[in-house]
Formats: sequence, C-alpha cells, structure tokens
Amino acid sequence: MTLLLLLAPPASTALGSTYGGDFASAPGTGVKRPEYVYLGLEALDNQGVSGNKVPQVAKWRTASAVTAPGAGSRLRQLAAVAGGNLHVQGISSWDTFDDPTDPTLDAGAVYTWGFVHNQSLYLGDGLSYMVYDPRDGTLAKWESTGAGAMPEKCRLATVYRGRVVLARPASQPQNWYMSAMDEPTIWDFFPKVITTDQAVFGNNAPAGLCPDIINTLIPHNDDMLIFGCDSSIWRLAGDPMEGGSFERLSDSTGMAFGPSWCKDPVGIIYFFGSKGGVYRMSPGGYPQFLSDARDGQDSSIQDRLTGIDLSSYRVELAWSFEEQGLYVYQIPYAGSAEETPLAYFWDSKNNAWHEDQASDYRVSPFCVRSVDGDLPGDRRVVLGCQDGWLREIAADAVSDDTYPIRSEVTLGPLAAGGDIEIMLGRIKAVLAKEQAGCTFEVYASDEPSELGRIVASGTLQPGQNPRLPVRRRGAFIWIVLRNTQAGERWALEELMADIEPLGRRKVRA
Repeated sequence: MTLLLLLAPPASTALGSTYGGDFASAPGTGVKRPEYVYLGLEALDNQGVSGNKVPQVAKWRTASAVTAPGAGSRLRQLAAVAGGNLHVQGISSWDTFDDPTDPTLDAGAVYTWGFVHNQSLYLGDGLSYMVYDPRDGTLAKWESTGAGAMPEKCRLATVYRGRVVLARPASQPQNWYMSAMDEPTIWDFFPKVITTDQAVFGNNAPAGLCPDIINTLIPHNDDMLIFGCDSSIWRLAGDPMEGGSFERLSDSTGMAFGPSWCKDPVGIIYFFGSKGGVYRMSPGGYPQFLSDARDGQDSSIQDRLTGIDLSSYRVELAWSFEEQGLYVYQIPYAGSAEETPLAYFWDSKNNAWHEDQASDYRVSPFCVRSVDGDLPGDRRVVLGCQDGWLREIAADAVSDDTYPIRSEVTLGPLAAGGDIEIMLGRIKAVLAKEQAGCTFEVYASDEPSELGRIVASGTLQPGQNPRLPVRRRGAFIWIVLRNTQAGERWALEELMADIEPLGRRKVRA
C-alpha cells in the first residue's frame, strides 16, 4: 500500500509533462480551494481512469509509503476535499460523502493539514476534524472516544513516537497536545491512573508549553520532535511522559508557517526561516545559512528570499532525489491567482542557486512533493498546478504542456579588476549536438551589478560553433544565452572567450 497525502494551496517552476494519466476529474468544479488527498488502497485498480482537467489543485504532501501485503506493486486512490466534502475516486467515477450526516470541513479554510496514521487519513482545517478509512471506505468525525475531549482549533498536526500531535490552537498558539500512544481517539489528559503512554499536553506535562509561538512540527525521529517557532527553534527530546524536555536549538531565527521544511537522503533538514532565507540543520545540530552568498553563490539570492511576503505566501520546500537539490516554492494563500511567483532551486553539487518560474499561471503549481514509486520514472518531484493537472519535473520536456519553456543563463560580470577595461574578442560555444540551439547577447556595463547595454548578439547552433568575432570593450562584460522557442530544449557544454585588458575605464555621461 502506498499512502500519500495531497492538501492545501500555489508556487512556481518550469514544468514537465503531465504526471500519469489516472487522475480523474475532481468533483465540485468551480469550488474555491479544493483540497486533495492521494493515498493507496490494497484492492483498487484505478489505473485505467482517464485524466481530465479540474479547476484547481491544492496541497500535495507525502505522509508515508509502505508495501501492500501480497501485492506486487503499489495501487493508488485519489481523494479530494472540495466544498468541504470528501470525494473519493472509484474505479470509473467519484464517490462523494455529501449525505447530511457526513462530516465536512470548512470550504473557505486558507490552510488544511492532514496525515496518515495506522492506514487511516486524518484531516483538519483549524476548525473541524475528520478521518477516512480507505480499507472499508468510511468517513467519520475524528473525535475522542474516551473521557477527555479533542483539543479544538489546532492548525498543525503530525505523528511522533506513535502519538498524534496537535499544536497551535487559536486560543493558545504555544500549546501542543499528544494522544495516547497508538490511540488517535484517546485524549484523556487526567486519567485516574497515570501511565507513560497516556495522552499529554503542554499545560500539564513536565516539559510545559513551547516557549514560542509554534509555526511548524518536524518529527525527525523517535527521539526528537522539532518545534519551528516564530522567532526560535526548539526540540522536544524523548517522550514528554518519560522525562522529555524542551531544548533550544536557535534564538536567532525561527521557521516559516506550515510545511516549510524537507529532508535530504541523509536526514539533513532544510527550512525557510521566519526572517527569510533558507537554512539547513543536521540532526541535533544548529541551523546554518544556505542562502547567504557563501562560496561563490549569487550575492543577490538572500535579498530576494528575504523579500518574500509571508503574509501573502507560504513557502514550501521539496528535495529532488533525481537532481540532488532543493526546490523552494512560494505558495499563495489566495485560492487562485493570475501570477507566476518565482521559485528557486539549490544545486547541492555546485552549491549554486537558480531562479525558476512557470511559463503561464495556469501551469503554476499550487503544491509540490518529492515522491517515489516502483518505476525509476516515478521517483520525481510532482506538482499540482492551478489548471488542475498533476505534473512532474521532467528533464527531457520541451514545453510546459504546450507553453514554451523560457530558459536563459547569464555569465558575468567579466572584468580585469581595478579600473581597467577589458576587450571581449571572440567567443566559441559548444552546445549539445542532439538538442536545439540558442541566441546570445553581449552586454557592456560600467557597474558590476547592472547588465548595461547590448553591444553584440547572434545565434548559436547545436554542436560545435565556429569562433565568432565580437570585439567589444567595457569595464564589465556579460554574456547571456537564451532560448524561448516552443518545442525546443538546449544544453551548454562549453563556452570559451578571448579576453584582454585594455586601458583605464572611460567615464561615460
């Protein structure tokens, strides 16, 4: 059984082809902010269901992945919360839980969370809770079955040491709650007999309340639950009923709200800071800046990341196993938007940042997740886009599903240092022979932070290109390569240039 979870709102990136063909049209077309769930079912064969466009896709998060007993491959089921109702994809149509007695969520919620625990799906929107069991196809209110009451209006949830964790209720954003061990419906915080596996919460636990407003929860392992807070980071070490206590990891930064983090294959945590910027943190270690222009990084990346408006956007991260790097996405809180906000990619092999942006707002993602599967091609970053399709990041794509992929690289500034101008004589480029060509432009500038004016341009062909004479001078020289043609992709193998120092810079009015 594969248990994957798809939930809440947008971001950006250059996209590849449609991911799979078994995502049927969602019900409730025109409903604002539908929320989606994607999970496995042991005995459902829905691989032949054709994919049709739906108006929106919201957040997609992976909850867990396990193998179905006796199954040779993973089977899938798509579910959606649209208009507050849960809809579950059957073999050829949708089953809708719209009976007056069925539980619902708030159709206008700006953020919805969910997780899979003991093969059931738990959902909440900060107001209401419900649970879906895919094994028997039942939907019920998620509520306490014991003496204690469910904590109300919690905006965050996860699973830690077999306990369901709820946090950040509207009335006390520093509070947290844990169910009894392996019992998501047992919330008796004051049993007659105290046991180590009973339910517990901040106000009656020895660990106490979290020292700061809670923005996100990271269950790193069975010995550490990290609380990413508004201006600090704390870890709860061990179980709160067995001596667990809060330990401060940072008081210089917190974490942004929601799933603003991810892990790489060796367990390093990457997160977006509450003051802006991307950090990484080893298990039990302290956060370190990843976007502060160290070791030759683009010096402007930190300014752009700290400039993200966290009141309008939620920032979410995803690790790409295929590309060995980190995607950083801006997710608008708005239900839909005719915009394509910038995304960013950090290449771990070269310690380099790249901007990324969708070609059209309709293919701008509302969600992102790094997923796996049985086939090599299934192990990709997958995006839920505003036009309703799920798409994958495909290295061999030649379009953003009919929209041209606009790609470019800027090399520079080339300079001699001091106040000496340089002459760019000839350039020679080698492009991938089996792909398309590109155009080039040469810029000259008096300032190292500005491209300046175009002084030369031309076209480069696939494969080996002859040496092209440029003969242009300037204090700072830039070379820009780009391709905006539909149905084309290109790759730069090598670029060489003849550069020689000249006299002192000329002062231009």
